[in-house]
Amino acid sequence: MSLAIRMQEVSVARGEKTLLRGINLDLAEGDFVAVVGPNGSGKTTLLKTLLGLADPFDGRIDVMGEDARLFEPRARAAKVAWLPQKDFTAEPMAVLDFVMTARYRFRESREDSMTATRAALKQVRLEAFEDRLVSTLSGGECQRVSAACLLAQESPILLADEPGNHLDPSQQLKIYALLGEQWQAGKTVVCVTHDVN
Repeated sequence: MSLAIRMQEVSVARGEKTLLRGINLDLAEGDFVAVVGPNGSGKTTLLKTLLGLADPFDGRIDVMGEDARLFEPRARAAKVAWLPQKDFTAEPMAVLDFVMTARYRFRESREDSMTATRAALKQVRLEAFEDRLVSTLSGGECQRVSAACLLAQESPILLADEPGNHLDPSQQLKIYALLGEQWQAGKTVVCVTHDVN
């Protein structure tokens, strides 16, 4: 099976502080990996480095067989999608339009983008929210909108940073079930979590 991600001797430092040191990791396509550790241990930095958001770094990262340093934003978005830990900045725009922005890598008509976005909203049970302004949503609703963005991007590798953040227990189960469904459909999933269950 092909590798989705290969990290070789990856280190990240900011000033005098080392955030990651000598990370080696091979993930095959279709793997589901949970990254568990205490606060401040570098879990989020690991994901951000895979996304190209923690540059510069030492070492090498290959994503689907290509050097991750060489990716333009659209090319990276075609391979890797991210569900961040923190709430996004709530812009005064409709949920439908907000989730559509996750499809920026596609060269498609607005109609096609709306169709794919509505399908993603349906998967997170927010189809009735498409006209709501994201600035009016609760923290849990914002997290579900972020999950819709993750799905709408249609990338083969999904990075999820504390996906149950801000969600009540029943919604946490649903978001983890959703990630499980994506994994069973063939996606590679890297999930940072404090929930060892």
